[in-house]
Amino acid sequence: QTEDWEHSTWKNPAWPKGGGDTVGYPSVVRNTHGPHPDGQYYLFYAHHDPRSGIGVAVSRSITGPYSKKVRVPGRSDNQVVPSFHASSKNPDDPSHNSSPWVVWNPEQRKWFMYFHFFNHGHTATTNFQPTALATCSDLAS
Repeated sequence: QTEDWEHSTWKNPAWPKGGGDTVGYPSVVRNTHGPHPDGQYYLFYAHHDPRSGIGVAVSRSITGPYSKKVRVPGRSDNQVVPSFHASSKNPDDPSHNSSPWVVWNPEQRKWFMYFHFFNHGHTATTNFQPTALATCSDLAS
C-alpha cells in the first residue's frame, strides 16, 4: 500500500481525507490517446457511500504503485467528479457519484467516463440512480 486510501463506510464525513485501506469500484485505463498521451495508467475509483465522489490515481505500471492525482485545478482534493452534496451538514445524505467506467471514444476523440449518481434532492430522480457522462480530451492535464 503506497497511499492512504479512502474508507468505504456509511458515515465518513472526512472523505476523501479519512484515510483507509480500500479502493472501490476501480476503472483503469492507459493514457495512449488525446493531445498528451503520457502512457501512464489512470485508476478512477469511488465508493458507494453518501456524499462520495470519484477520485483518480496515476502509475507508470498497471500493477502500481499508484499515487493520487491531487492537483485538480481549483480544488485541494483529488476528486475529478465531486459529490454535489459533499458539504452537506447531514452525514446521512445519500447523494453520491460512483461506479466510474472510462473508455476512449475514437469518433469524438475524447475520454468518456460513465458513472451513476444519486441526488435525493432532485425530484426527477427520486429513488433512482441515473447514469451520467463526463468527457475530456486529455487525461494528463
